[in-house]
Order: sequence, then C-alpha cells, then structure tokens
Amino acid sequence: MYNINVTQEAIEILKRRRLAAKNENNNRYEEIHSKIPQSLDITKELSLTSMNLMRIFRDFKGDERVEQFNELKAKNINLQQKLINLILENGYSSDFLDINYTCKKCNDMGYIGEKKCSCLEKLLSDITLRELVPQSGNSTFETFNLNFYRSQKSTMGKDAYEIMNNNFEYCKNYAYNFSENSKSIFMVGFTGLGKTHLSLAITNVVAKKGYCLIFGSISEQIRIIENEHFNKNGYNGDTLKELLDTDFLILDDLGTEFKTEFNENTLYEVINTRINNKKPTIISTNLTIEEIQYRYNTRI
Repeated sequence: MYNINVTQEAIEILKRRRLAAKNENNNRYEEIHSKIPQSLDITKELSLTSMNLMRIFRDFKGDERVEQFNELKAKNINLQQKLINLILENGYSSDFLDINYTCKKCNDMGYIGEKKCSCLEKLLSDITLRELVPQSGNSTFETFNLNFYRSQKSTMGKDAYEIMNNNFEYCKNYAYNFSENSKSIFMVGFTGLGKTHLSLAITNVVAKKGYCLIFGSISEQIRIIENEHFNKNGYNGDTLKELLDTDFLILDDLGTEFKTEFNENTLYEVINTRINNKKPTIISTNLTIEEIQYRYNTRI
C-alpha cells in the first residue's frame, strides 16, 4: 500500500484536474452563450433536468413514472441535438461543449467502479519515486551500463564483468518478482561500482507495484530519528516507526553515520526488527566486511 501522504497528494491532483476541466467547460459555455444567444435558453432548460427527475420520482409511481421519465429523456435528447446543431452551424465542433478530462477512462475520478484507474496508479508511483530521491528516474535497469566493468578485475582477481552481470540479473529478477516475502539484500563494494544505481533501479520497479517504501542514506535517517527522539530543532514525527513498518526499506551508505551509542542502538533496532518481522530491506556500504566487523558490535 502507498503511504497516506502519497495517496492524499494524488487525490488532490485529480481534484485539481477535474476542477480545471470543469472551469474550461464553463468558459466554453460562456463563449457559446455570448456568440449564440439562443443557446442560452436551451442550456437553461437542460440544467433543470435534475429538478425534473426529482419531481417525477416524487409525484409519480409505476407505469406513470416510467412514462414521465421517458418523456423527459426524449425531451433532453431533442434539446441536446438542437444545441449541437446550433454550434455546428456557427463553426464549432460537435464535442466543443464536452468536458475535457485528462483521463477519459475515469473522468479524473481515479477509480473505475471500485478499481483504481491506471491514471491514479501512475500518479501514486510517480509521487512515490519523486519523494524517494530526485535522481531515481535516471537510475533504472535500462540505464545501468555493464560495459563499464569489461576488462576489469575484482579485488579477488575475478572477472568484474561476470560478477556484475550476475549481480545485475539477480537485482532485476528480485525487483520484478518482488513480494512481501522477498529476501533482503546487503550490497558491499567500493564507491562508484553501482550499488546505489541498482538499489534505485529496484526501487523504481517495486514502487510501481504499489508497495510503501522508503529510500534514504543511513546517516540522514538516523539524524532525523535522533532529532525527533530528543526533540531537537522542533522536529516531530516518528521516522523510526516508519522505517520499521514500511513494506520495503532501502538504506544507503552504511558506515557514514556518526559512531555513537544512540546511532548504533537505533541501527540495530531497525535491522533486528525488520528481520524478525520478515520485512525486505536493502542495505549498501562502501566498507569491507572486515571494516564492518571492526566498526560495529557483534549484534549488528
């Protein structure tokens, strides 16, 4: 599920789209009324449709109600055709007075029946990715350049291209087959080797599946948690709970956070709680395994 802030923003965008479409439609009616005065009487008559329907359902029953309804329907069709003929005679297209919604499938409501429309799904994924990191749109599997690793050797003397091709395929399969039961990933390697790019490529795919996720550097997330915990600089919120509860968590740059007891305890709580709750997590670091063992206690 997308988080509440993302959903609210998407719904607000749809509301603005509907309002803009209706305002444009009102302007078109004003233009028609100004240039074709006789059209005003027709639109006034059509605007009484709802009131006439209420009157029919209030005052008539059975076959008489059906008869009145059919008469009103026939009258409306006749009035609509007269209006179309008028605007055609004056050089306008037959659909000039239609409301031009951005999405023709759901009329910018976001739903078709009880099912989310594709326009709402796209908004939700676009907002999620925008909130994650500004550069996420450029970090996809399609833009990952494996040729960078050709003719290179790993620190263990192995073929770097073969290693990274295996890593790439693993991450790609992981992303497209992602579920709440997916495993976690720990990425270790020197800076500039593609860890963040692959993390973001996975994120781009998973976000479009509708999962709630968080991407951020470990140092920044822990700094926010510390400020909230000690009520520094007016910070409020519960970032720690969000990190623990989110469907998918991607933490970049393990080892860049300050080495303090609070930071280490917070990091342990995030990792341990998510492991216990079987929630998938990606953590990346530029540290070697030996450096990690030296820097962190055995719990981590």
